[in-house]
Amino acid sequence: MSNKVFVVTGASRGVGKAILNWIKARCSEFLVIGTSRKGVNPAEFFSKARYRHGDLCSLDVTNDESVRAFFKSLKDTLGRIDVLVNNVF
Repeated sequence: MSNKVFVVTGASRGVGKAILNWIKARCSEFLVIGTSRKGVNPAEFFSKARYRHGDLCSLDVTNDESVRAFFKSLKDTLGRIDVLVNNVF
């Protein structure tokens, strides 16, 4: 995988969505992944390469199991994160 991995949490609306769209439009060297509590299950998201189509991956930062599932799936598939914008508070 040659592209840098850029993750934006809380990317379904507001500032997170704006950041996600800005990076996708201007930075072709990044594989941009947005997360949302209502996104696609991480195992499905990464196994079907849906992240290449701009779908949001499920991540609820207040839920330990959700965080573990997201990062395990991401690590198993892409191996790393180069940039993280933690837009969730």
